[in-house]
Amino acid sequence: MKKQVHFFVAVLLLIVQPHFAWADAGIWRGSLDINLNGTTTNYRELTGTGTQFSGANLGAITNSSTFQLLAPYLFSFKNSGCDVTGANFYYRVYKMGSSPGAYTSVTFGFVCNCIPPGTGCWRSSVFSCSNSTDQEWGSSSTNVNLLQAAKIANGSAGTYVLDVYWTITVANCVVPPALGSFTATFEALTSLPIELTAFRAEKIARSVQLTWTTATEQNNDRFELERSTDGNVWSLLTTVPTQNGNARYPQTYDVTDQLPRPARNYYRLRQVDTDGKSAYSAVRTVEMDRGAVATIAPNPVENGTLHLSLPAGITDAHVRLLDVQGRLLRTWTFSTETEITVPLDLAGLPGGILFLQVNGDTPLRVIRR
Repeated sequence: MKKQVHFFVAVLLLIVQPHFAWADAGIWRGSLDINLNGTTTNYRELTGTGTQFSGANLGAITNSSTFQLLAPYLFSFKNSGCDVTGANFYYRVYKMGSSPGAYTSVTFGFVCNCIPPGTGCWRSSVFSCSNSTDQEWGSSSTNVNLLQAAKIANGSAGTYVLDVYWTITVANCVVPPALGSFTATFEALTSLPIELTAFRAEKIARSVQLTWTTATEQNNDRFELERSTDGNVWSLLTTVPTQNGNARYPQTYDVTDQLPRPARNYYRLRQVDTDGKSAYSAVRTVEMDRGAVATIAPNPVENGTLHLSLPAGITDAHVRLLDVQGRLLRTWTFSTETEITVPLDLAGLPGGILFLQVNGDTPLRVIRR
């Protein structure tokens, strides 16, 4: 009868404090939080409160979901002079049925020692603290974008796997086995298409350099770069085919607009999928100098012909010749995609000072002899 009572007490001690007497060190709880669209759920392995992670259905996502892995941590124990010196967390995301990739590691920092009965930083809501050799390790700053991880892993609709495990490092004893790996699943209800992470437009001399980067691409066919001078009416500047329509890593594109308008230029990207669906980027603007749209020579004019040089990219350049009283003497209209020099016939006009104005810009002073 005494042996039976002794056996019962031993079992009870294992339940209350799962530190196996024959182990020098180990992990007695692994935990992480999952945030899906603003609702955070605590998942755990081994003892304590929280939802069991292994085999869990983490939910369903779309391309607009918020889906994050937050604040993973673990509880460790140590005996017989063994010292726990560090801890790590590992995770990977892959589509069910595909080959899993490599794990990504998160290094834990030391949080605190157990101070009975669960005071201080100890998560007493998780499990009661009863042994001063217990320790908590964690990373409260960890924020893994699981939506992005699914895009990188595959990006198509279907079932995905989140695979995790926890480890500790020790001194003065044998390294204990890892806790895990454990897997849970989630569903992508739709494909998770291209994610544009950057779109820039920069003035370089008399051109505009346009660059953009995608984090991932799913069924991407092409980009259509559009330009406008008023932000309302758009025209196609160029079409750029995808570098890899199903890329799982960043792609960078660049285009130079050699003929920007001598005014404010608006740019936007239209991304087109292989099925014809499309989406627009944010608009970027670049202001080109309007002060040097035209030059004239020779000045003074002695043989009746003035040469007007216009920069590239001017559509409908309206040129007016005025006298000193502001009266209109002659007009010309030009349109060009390349830099040109055109003759202006001033024959028959009186000598003196005249003014040449292009598209309402500051008039150029002309001396007619």
